[in-house]
Amino acid sequence: MGSLRTIFAISVFFTHALPGASVLVGGRYAVQLFYVISGFLISYVLIAKKAYPDVKSFYVNRYLRLYPIYLVVALLTFAALIASHHASFIDVYRNSPPAAIAMLTFSNLFLFGQDWIMFLGVHSHHLA
Repeated sequence: MGSLRTIFAISVFFTHALPGASVLVGGRYAVQLFYVISGFLISYVLIAKKAYPDVKSFYVNRYLRLYPIYLVVALLTFAALIASHHASFIDVYRNSPPAAIAMLTFSNLFLFGQDWIMFLGVHSHHLA
């Protein structure tokens, strides 16, 4: 399972590095398949291996392991975008309706709901 997740991560990397190219399975499918496999592995760790005494301790552990480095990388990326005057990132927020801005901000700050973003879009200046 780990090697499949690695292949999917490489697919996402190349999709971002080479826009328009579809390497391996393509970025969108790779993210969705990564989520499916990760969900399976999380259930396996919680139910079959009994690695954590309860679900709450699992999520607290995951949060403490992932969030600090995520926050550092997100802040450094944001600072680099501002320093490079890369306007397209800011334009996404500038041209989006308030519901989309709220959803993007919430999901990027708290790492919750990022998979939902894949199924949302903006049509006629409304979140759909």
